[in-house]
Amino acid sequence: MRAALGALARSPLSWIVGAAGFLARGGLVALALPILSLPTPVGVTLLVPPIAVTTSGISASFIPELVALGVAVCVVIVAALVLAATADAVAFDRLAEPGSGHAGVRHLRGIVARLVGVEIVALIPTVIAAVVAADNLIAVGEHEYLLPSSSAVPYVVRVLRGAWPSVTAVAACLLVSDLVNAVLSRAVLRRAFGWPRPEGARHASFARSAVRVAGTWAAAWLVTGVSLALAVAVVELAWPPARDAYTATMSAPGPAPVELAAATVGLVVAWIAAVLIAGLGSSIRTLLWSFGTIP
Repeated sequence: MRAALGALARSPLSWIVGAAGFLARGGLVALALPILSLPTPVGVTLLVPPIAVTTSGISASFIPELVALGVAVCVVIVAALVLAATADAVAFDRLAEPGSGHAGVRHLRGIVARLVGVEIVALIPTVIAAVVAADNLIAVGEHEYLLPSSSAVPYVVRVLRGAWPSVTAVAACLLVSDLVNAVLSRAVLRRAFGWPRPEGARHASFARSAVRVAGTWAAAWLVTGVSLALAVAVVELAWPPARDAYTATMSAPGPAPVELAAATVGLVVAWIAAVLIAGLGSSIRTLLWSFGTIP
């Protein structure tokens, strides 16, 4: 932790790179949740045509739209993997130990390509779990769409609650994928930049190495949890005034333009602050793995 914080202090602007990696790995969704309303049954009906789901299941006419949606999701995931890998490579390049090499643009592209490969391999358990869980999620989703168990609970929450074993399995596989990606990607980065192994690593036992990696994993998630909680809290504090100001425009007389401008600026500033807080946590997490793993 001392080494990670010391490296961050030498290059404080690197947390902007960490923010890019955080947003690419799903942080954008996490920060958007406080300002988004989960769809109600009426909202789901507007999103999914009634003819798309019948008592016999998903209509054949809706399958092309689902395929197109699946392709779009895959494209977004690949783009996110490339951005996350680029952020890791750039962060390692900026914060490598003195005396280690720095990559050129062409070399950096090769490193990013290898990191994307590592990320894809690490995601295989999660992909398998998601495929297995898909049937249960679709079945619960169809049932809640046709016969809602509660009109007071948002549709998404009802589906997640009804398929909680599948959701838990996918979440557990995500944690495993994160661990595999962190260890293997640091091995790639160390070799690419010629960064020497930690002192005593050559003679460390497997048990000691495993404990070191497990401790790094726990510390990394602790930093992530604290920074994410602070970032979400900032957004949650700034969102109600902005929401109230804009919903008040439907009444007469509405709020003054100055009030709307102040609410907007406040939300934007809070959002940027939340991203930077999460970026700081992401940078510390990246450095913890860089200093804490033994490839």
